Amino acid sequence: MIVKPLVKDWLLSRRRDPQLERITGNLIVVVAALLACWAVWLGSSLPPDPLIQHWSLTADIGLDNYSLTWVGLDCIEVLGLAACGLLFRRASPSARTVALLTIPVFCLDAWFDIMTSVSKADLATAIVMALLGELPAALILGWVAWKALSFEARSRPGSDPLGKLGQGHSPGNIGRLMCDEFSPGDVR
Repeated sequence: MIVKPLVKDWLLSRRRDPQLERITGNLIVVVAALLACWAVWLGSSLPPDPLIQHWSLTADIGLDNYSLTWVGLDCIEVLGLAACGLLFRRASPSARTVALLTIPVFCLDAWFDIMTSVSKADLATAIVMALLGELPAALILGWVAWKALSFEARSRPGSDPLGKLGQGHSPGNIGRLMCDEFSPGDVR
């Protein structure tokens, strides 16, 4: 079976496979597009803000502050996923940073969905969405960040981002080891 070696050799290792990286990046971008559709639906279906604010800047676009808050959070998630997918597709080391920055956004979305639930039905829905959507997305982004460490090694010839720790050096003296590798003449 093809799937088993794929899971063992690529998903759970630092081994590079440009074709699988492109496919994974494309899948992340597709998920971002689906989340964008969700954000549009959410903005049009949320009930009006229970707190009427006369200073609202959103009257011109038809969304109150409450709706705009949730749609805005989903848009940040969409941007994070889309950027992460495109960067992962290109095997860019920046995919790691974008993935790590997007993880807390999904966790916050799950937290605020649960904490702002006004009924037991809303709470149940929020918990299901957190368990099946937002938290798995955060875990997948963590995996993407881990996989993207191999991109850093590729971008700097001869470097291995985890090589020092893998040779028995403790995390406490990694900073000293890194400083020893660079002399003032190396700065360009």
